[in-house]
Amino acid sequence: MKRLSLIDTIVEEIKGRVITGEYKSGNLLGSQDELARTFGVSRASLREALKRLELMGLVESRQGLGTFLKKIEPCDFMNPLSSFLVIDKGSAFELLEARLHIEGSLAALAASHASDEDLKAIEDTLASMRALSAAQEIEEFVKQDVQFHYAIAKASNNAILIKIVEILRELLRQLISKVFRGYPENLLQTIDQTNEFHQNIFDAIKSHNPEAARRHMEDHIRDVQKKVANSERFNGANEPPVPEEN
Repeated sequence: MKRLSLIDTIVEEIKGRVITGEYKSGNLLGSQDELARTFGVSRASLREALKRLELMGLVESRQGLGTFLKKIEPCDFMNPLSSFLVIDKGSAFELLEARLHIEGSLAALAASHASDEDLKAIEDTLASMRALSAAQEIEEFVKQDVQFHYAIAKASNNAILIKIVEILRELLRQLISKVFRGYPENLLQTIDQTNEFHQNIFDAIKSHNPEAARRHMEDHIRDVQKKVANSERFNGANEPPVPEEN
């Protein structure tokens, strides 16, 4: 069994105190000095743990005031993926491998089951993404990118798969954001490629062609795999091979 690092231990301890109600949503946790003394760790270790919690969206640091717990519920910690961060190529490829299997099937199901309302929801996200890409509003573009994939999941009419995508949404946002930031010199090209992949997926779903929808979705995810493999934004060495297309 893998032992927790000191940083992991601090993170889990703080999460545990939220679950038990010792730390309340919106309350001040304390200054870094106070928290370091509370947990018996160095300020450097405490600072790294707080950074991780901040990336998870659980705490926020306010200059001159200290660290505050965001307004969340204890059940937010029950998701086993809540502490998973897409920080290196290994974790990114694991997420992409999962997406390849899940979202290919979702696209095929959406092509079979999508209602007119579902199609409009997907098409609306495409329109938003094109408007945001023209304005180069990248963070909002990323949010709509995630929404596009979620709209396809909802169109699948499969409650279990929809729930899986809901769990993966934050990981997906992290991944997409890193991919775009990893190609600043080719940002517009990357955005155009994303819009083209999404349009092809939507056209296949709208035509009720499950095989084409699956193929275009898998092509899209394989393209992201290649971008991750070539990006310096993902700092790990564990780099699984990119699956070959059949």
